[in-house]
Amino acid sequence: MKVLFYSTYGLWTPHMETELELADRHLADGDDVHWITCDGVLGACDANPMHRRQLCRTCQLRVAGGHALLGGRVHARNLSDFIDDALLARLDAIPADFASKADLEDFRVDGFDAGWAALSSAIWSQRDPQIELDGPLVRSFLRSSVMGYLTSRRILAEGDYDLVYVFNGRMGPLRGMLRAAQEAGVEALVHERGRDTQHYSLVDNCMPHDIAPMVARVRRTWDTSDLDLDERRRVAREWYEGRTRGQMGSWFSYVDGQDEATLPDGWDADAHNVVLYTTTEFEYASIGAEWRTGLYASPTLAAEEIARTLSERGRAHLTVRLHPNPAGRDSSSVERLLALDHPRVTVVPPDSAVSTYGLMRAANVVVTSGSTAGIEASFWGRPSVLAGKSLYAGLDAVHEPATHDELFGMLEDPELGAKDTLPAEQYGFYYATLGEPFRRFEPDGIFSGTYRGERLHKRKLGLLRRRVTRALDKLAPRQPELERIQRAEHRRAKQQR
Repeated sequence: MKVLFYSTYGLWTPHMETELELADRHLADGDDVHWITCDGVLGACDANPMHRRQLCRTCQLRVAGGHALLGGRVHARNLSDFIDDALLARLDAIPADFASKADLEDFRVDGFDAGWAALSSAIWSQRDPQIELDGPLVRSFLRSSVMGYLTSRRILAEGDYDLVYVFNGRMGPLRGMLRAAQEAGVEALVHERGRDTQHYSLVDNCMPHDIAPMVARVRRTWDTSDLDLDERRRVAREWYEGRTRGQMGSWFSYVDGQDEATLPDGWDADAHNVVLYTTTEFEYASIGAEWRTGLYASPTLAAEEIARTLSERGRAHLTVRLHPNPAGRDSSSVERLLALDHPRVTVVPPDSAVSTYGLMRAANVVVTSGSTAGIEASFWGRPSVLAGKSLYAGLDAVHEPATHDELFGMLEDPELGAKDTLPAEQYGFYYATLGEPFRRFEPDGIFSGTYRGERLHKRKLGLLRRRVTRALDKLAPRQPELERIQRAEHRRAKQQR
């Protein structure tokens, strides 16, 4: 078998090490392993959005160190090998301005959803869905996304590969390879984190964020398990119980510092209490058209409009629990929601000690537009309403209104019942069993670990980095355009401070 690793994000542990793990397994099976890496030609990537030279060098050295741990048995090529004047001309033809976010989202190159790809990376890098469409960050990610797609088509056309591995698939340059493989009919396996730091996961020919394939995987995992029904339910319950204790598996806990017995000041148990949970919007703000909803244009707008409407109607008290993720606390969406000022509306700040799960137990109805809290509420027997999109949309785990009238009818209905818990159990079981165990990578943290006993970023690489920096500068000098973009980004950041 001829296997390709499209590995342009070598800075990140455990994702670089996941690719080494997979390559090691293919090499052990006698497969022909090829590796494409970025040699600094991408103007922006999620790991290095400002295209800082030192990070580029570190990335290249990490990849080279990984190849050394594989015994030099992979066939490595640089992304720049597939770039010529014709491809550069196509990049130069990318529009410089877009009238609206929707226009950018709809921008495609030969079928590739380039606008979605660029926005997804730019928003994630900025940690804020409110982004300057004609700013240098979006332009740079748009160019990198199209470059990733066009080079990927050439790579696949020349290589005759049987299988391609790519990380995540959502991010700009990486989405280009996923789309190119889908077009060419080459199987693409997308890797991500698994159920905990000891596991990685693989999905076939899609992004992990694609809703319909996700729902199908959840059901298939449940239906094909060798465990009996009681054991599957036990595993699911342990997953949900673990989340209430802050056990998040492969990610950070967001309930540290919360007091399970603490409810907002003035909580009235006799009122009809609706609790709205927000999400870190930048993570899902620009995935694709499947995430569009007919109700609201964004989770922030959903929260604002639900607060205003419930307050005006006066039939319920709304408590908005802002997501405690520290990465999103300074975003414009959090600022907007903290500013909500309506009668019968209480806003709980991200760093409040008010308990996420205490609120859930006390609520008459829970409403979300993406947060996992929606399906958790269903598992714990609370009526849960989805006012947007989520990875569990279509699983029949929550109420999914199609119109605003239907939405507010559910939120204000004192007799609204909870959904059957089986779909929520299926969802929990999926995440509780997600992934394959690492064999050679030994994680010792969320972002750290050793591969075959070695750290790809250990200190002695610093000396090597300094020795090769000048040589690499000569081989892959920074493009003048990138220098200009970085200077503009520095000016913008300075003005914001």
